[in-house]
Amino acid sequence: MVDTAGALTESVVKEMGLTPGGFARTLPNAAGHWSVEGQGLHYLLFDTAAPAQCIEILLTEQPDRCIASICLPVTRVELRFTGMDEVQRQAFLQRFDLYFQKGGG
Repeated sequence: MVDTAGALTESVVKEMGLTPGGFARTLPNAAGHWSVEGQGLHYLLFDTAAPAQCIEILLTEQPDRCIASICLPVTRVELRFTGMDEVQRQAFLQRFDLYFQKGGG
C-alpha cells in the first residue's frame, strides 16, 4: 500500500492476549531505540536516525476468550510500517514479538 505522501506502507495484524494497558506497559521496552508517542489505542514510533521511517500501532479491544472458567483478554494490534523494507520490518517484529512473548512452564 502507498500512503498519501507516496511512501510504501505495509501492515501486520496480530491478536494478542493482553489488555491495552498491558500493551502500553510493555511497548517502550519492545520498541528498543524507537521513540514512542501516543497512549490508549494509538501509538506512533519514530527513529530519529531515519526520519522517513515510522510505525503506527492501532489497538482494538476484542471480546475476552473464555475456556471453561478461564477468560483471557484479547487485543487486535495492527502495525503499519512506513518507509521500511522487509528486513527492517522483520528485525523490528523479532524484538517486538520477543518482548510480548508469554512464557510457560
